[in-house]
Amino acid sequence: MRALRFVPAALWVVGLALYCVFLGLPLDRGTMLAWLALGLIAASIARRRVRSAVFDFLPFVVVIVGYDNLRGLADSLGRPTYWYYPLNIDKWMFDGNLPTVWIQEHLRYQHVQWWETLVGLTYISYFVLPLGTAAVLWLRSRRDYFRWALRYVALEFTGFICFALIPTAPPWAAARCLPAEVADHPSHPVCMDQPPALAGGGLTGLLHNVHEGVHPYVTRDSVRALNYFHITRADTLVREGQNVSDLVAAVPSLHSGGILLFSIFMWRRVSWWWRPLLVVYPLAMTFTVVYTGEHYIFDVLTGWAGAALVSIAAAWIERRLARRSMRRALAAAVRRPAPRRPSPVPTA
Repeated sequence: MRALRFVPAALWVVGLALYCVFLGLPLDRGTMLAWLALGLIAASIARRRVRSAVFDFLPFVVVIVGYDNLRGLADSLGRPTYWYYPLNIDKWMFDGNLPTVWIQEHLRYQHVQWWETLVGLTYISYFVLPLGTAAVLWLRSRRDYFRWALRYVALEFTGFICFALIPTAPPWAAARCLPAEVADHPSHPVCMDQPPALAGGGLTGLLHNVHEGVHPYVTRDSVRALNYFHITRADTLVREGQNVSDLVAAVPSLHSGGILLFSIFMWRRVSWWWRPLLVVYPLAMTFTVVYTGEHYIFDVLTGWAGAALVSIAAAWIERRLARRSMRRALAAAVRRPAPRRPSPVPTA
């Protein structure tokens, strides 16, 4: 009978495998959240925690879906879009050079290279890791699940506030536009929808000494390798998401900030031999978003700053709550009457 407890989880695994075979990886947030919720319910049946799974995970799902809907509105609030300051800061930090331009000059080829597969997988891991982490943590420790969920939500909404107040264009958009086309700080000028060749390098400038067959301007190549290896659903979902999302939400880089937040959170929760990976992962994401034209280095640094601030604030709040809980427990122990000692039995 004990083996029957694993039947729901096994059915979930089989169902997910069939979905991936026939429909592709469930990388859009709605489908992913649905599969994670079903997985938690299936895993909870054996533990008789189905109600807890629903009540714990449902608010997280509602907040994430609400954030996704709000994020698309950030660029419609009438705020002027900034096109120059992250570009100029990167040039100042790197002696007049743009890291995105330099990397694409040296590493872009006409045909897909092996490292681009790692770049594509690293890029889409951001859409999987935070939600998968929440599900795994819930199975292991509800306390850690709530701690992670609150940190992740706090970082996402911090990013949303920045997107709404200081909308900023990424490198790929700057490469498509000329100074005259963004002089009025538009959020979605016509040049963003045209090939970068028409702008001759745009604000980021032309690439020099490129490899044969490579266009001499910054391009957005987040998932080119995934399409090459026939992971077409990932390519389609990412591009659909990019088309409907806020296109001038470059500061902070939530890709970089979210991965650093994960590394900080997991640092003391994993064995020491996993820690080098927690160091390499944020650096790999930084290379990815800069190489693909999604972000400037300045965007990455602001994302890291957001992750650090959220981690520090969350740890401070948790310590305060723990101390308050301890004081209440001590006060309750002091007020509790001491147990009476039995009266001594008289001896003859």
